[in-house]
Formats: sequence, C-alpha cells, structure tokens
Amino acid sequence: MPVVMTPWLTELKHCSEDLSPVHPYDIVEKLGQLNYISRDQLTEFRNIIRTAQKDTEIFHREEAKSTVLLRLANEITIEQFLEALLRAKYHVIALKLVSKCRKGILRLVVRKMEPGPGFKQAQEIYLNTKVNTHKNIFKVNPTEACRNIYELNKLKFENCQQNLKTETDKEVKMNLKQNLMKYANICVSCLFAALDAEITRWNTDFDWDECTVSSSKNKLVRLFHELDRYAKETPNPNIAEVGFFSRLAIAYAMAGQLAKAEENIETAFALSFSIPKCAELYFMYHMFVMILLFKYQKNQSGIVLVKLVSIAEEARSILQQENDDSTRYFWTRMIILRKVFCLLGLANNTELIKGHNPSQEQIDEAKEMLVEIRELGDMESRREMFFYTAKARVAQLEGDLESAIFCTELAIDCDQYKCFGETDQVQKFWEQLKNLLTKTQIDYENQQNIRNENSICTRKCFVQDYAGHSTRIDVSKHNENTTPKKIE
Repeated sequence: MPVVMTPWLTELKHCSEDLSPVHPYDIVEKLGQLNYISRDQLTEFRNIIRTAQKDTEIFHREEAKSTVLLRLANEITIEQFLEALLRAKYHVIALKLVSKCRKGILRLVVRKMEPGPGFKQAQEIYLNTKVNTHKNIFKVNPTEACRNIYELNKLKFENCQQNLKTETDKEVKMNLKQNLMKYANICVSCLFAALDAEITRWNTDFDWDECTVSSSKNKLVRLFHELDRYAKETPNPNIAEVGFFSRLAIAYAMAGQLAKAEENIETAFALSFSIPKCAELYFMYHMFVMILLFKYQKNQSGIVLVKLVSIAEEARSILQQENDDSTRYFWTRMIILRKVFCLLGLANNTELIKGHNPSQEQIDEAKEMLVEIRELGDMESRREMFFYTAKARVAQLEGDLESAIFCTELAIDCDQYKCFGETDQVQKFWEQLKNLLTKTQIDYENQQNIRNENSICTRKCFVQDYAGHSTRIDVSKHNENTTPKKIE
C-alpha cells in the first residue's frame, strides 16, 4: 500500500537542495526536547539513523533522511518542523523556507491574516513614533514622549474594560470588545516604541528576574511587565509576542547575555510563522541581525559572519514585498547598515571590533551598499549618524584620515540633543582618528627632519680637491652629465 505524503512534505520536496546540509539526527533530537514527538518515536527514529550510519554509502544516508521525514510528516506540523530547524541552529535554512512561504513559492504555513481592529492605526503610531525618536524630535526624553501617547490610549482601554463588566446589550457589548482590541493593539505599539527608545539610549541595566515585580525601579522591566497586560487582549497575540520576545532578546544581548538573547530571538522567530508582514516581523529580523553582530564582535567567526549576511539579505528580500514605501525604506536602511557595520568591523554601538581587518572586497561591498542607502531617500538623524560613521571607517581604511575625521564630525552633529547611546562611542572614534592623524603628521615631520639633516650632512661632507682648491659640490643642483662647478 503506497504511503500518502502530507502536503507540507510534498512541498518540501522542492527544497531538497536547501535541506541537504540538515542531518536528521539534529531534527529528531530537537523535536524530542520540544516534546513534539514521544519517547518511543524518538527511539524509532534513532534506530533508523543508526542503521543508515553503519552504511558508508551516501545513498543510504540520504535514504534514511527521507525515511525520517516521511515518518515525521505524519506526526508533526510544518511549524513544529521549522521550529526544530531553528532550535538546531539551522537559522538560515529555516529563514529561507519561511521566506519562500511568504513569497508564495511554498504553500506551507497558514498565516493568521486578521490582526484585528486598530492594528493599522497602531502600526502607523508605532512607525511615526519610532521615526520621530530617530529624528531627535522628542529631544531629551523620547521614552516619556512614547509613554504619554500610551497613557492616553490606556485610559480608553480601561474604560472599555469597565463598561464591558456592566453592559448587557449584545450589540453595544460587541462594539466594546472591538474597541478593547483596538486600544490593546495601540497600547502594545506605544509600549514597543517606548522600549525601542530605551534601546536607542543603550539602557543596559536589565535583569529579567525582576520582571515579576511591577514596581521594579528598572525602567525596561516595568515596560516589559506592562506589555504583558495588553498582549493577551489583542486579536492576534502572536504578533505582540513576536515583538515582546524580540525586544527581550536584544535587552539580553545588550546586557552581555548572548545565550539568552539567541534563545529568545529563536522563540520570536518561531512565533513569526503565523503573523502577516508588519513592523513586529521586520523588527524581529533587525534584532536577529544585531544579535549576530554582538556574537561576531565577541568572536570573529566566519560562520557567524556568513549567517549574518545571509539573514540580512533574506530580510531585505522579504521587505521588497512591503507596499508602503516609507515602511520599506525605514527597515531596509536599518538592516543594510548593520550588514555594512559587520563588513567594516564596526560593532552595534559603532565601536571598532578588535581583530577584524576588512578585506578590499568587503570594503568595496560596503561602499556599494552605502550608495544604495542614499538612494532610499532622506534618513532619520540616528540612521544618518550610522551612515557617516560607516563613511568615516571606509575613509580610515583607505588612508584618508582627514576625510574620516570630517565624517565623524558630521555623525556627531546628527545627535544635537545627545539622545542616542552610540554618540559617546562615535566621539571616541573621532578622538582616535585625531590622535592617529597627529601621530602620522609628527612621524612625517620627523622623517622630513631626518632627510633634511642627511641632506645637509651630505652637502657638508661632499668635498673634493679641485684644481688646487677646496671645492664644495651643491648636490641638489648636481647633474651627472655636467662638470661640477667651482664654488668660491
């Protein structure tokens, strides 16, 4: 009797090349850890893999993979398979498969396309608030500006909650529920913007263990705690959870806890399978790239570099499907600049990555991408600061220190109110460049002095007896084709 393949396995047959590096052992072990398959099933899969492993022929090992996938297709969903790929660190492969789903090349994941009432308005508020933060429009305290917008909608949310408790009319009650979801969506977006403002200021004072305490003095912890209240009231909680875990991941990364950061970004990624294209999805990709850059700063692994570049390119590919130009340009600029930073040996906070010496090929690629960023139109102040910092790094690498110093000065000028956490590091970069230029000039002057002294010494010492007189030869004017002139 022929085995009937599930639709998702049939679709995956078109991706055999993408899946070729995947070892079935990694998948079944991870599925077991996630409790997506039973202990007996795990033992069965291990036996299949072990039997194939004894055979030296590649054909039989590939056959074992096919057998495992065939059995898995009847036991798990495609979402569970993709999550196992993620948790087994096949990040790029999982992203490529999800990207093909979003483009319609593969019909694997059924996304919940109804984010609910108020979502579009919430997205607009979030993007406008984020752009204003990055343009320095909120000046000294962007977090409080975001909170003020949040407080207005919080009151409306609470009024809906109170009215729902006493309302008996079905139609009115239905409208109240719709409004409750609407204001929940808006409150979540406002709190996301407030958290992002803290990230912009490089608030690294974060301890998740405090997150159960709503009265915590830690600003980040309080914001995360408030988020939890509204996420469950939104019509598609997965969208809010993707944003929540992405921000939790970057908070951990900035506090130096990269293992927890990676764990949380993987959780966000797994949850993102069921959400439509939106700001939370783009933010998640951006945070994934940033976390990989944190990892690369710590250990200049070629594997991490390749993964960062691949994920950045997949994210850009997904952004090409975004219809709104301002949204597409905003997130594309962010992701391209992180890739540029990595290629040039700049960390997320613009610090120089020790031990990273960019190749000429990497410098040229970075220069091309900087031109592409300019073609995307006007930038926000913070993005422009990153842009000029990257330009300064290119100039430094090409030996033009004066141009590098000028670009860092332009970068510093972008943060007029000193709101951005990276500005101090750009200032240090400027000081390093100034010191390097001063040293170069001093070295040059010393070399010139040595040359001049040698020249004077040569003129003094180059004396010969000429026609009974002591004769000095003017070396600077001496030509080998002429007879030396007698100088009285």
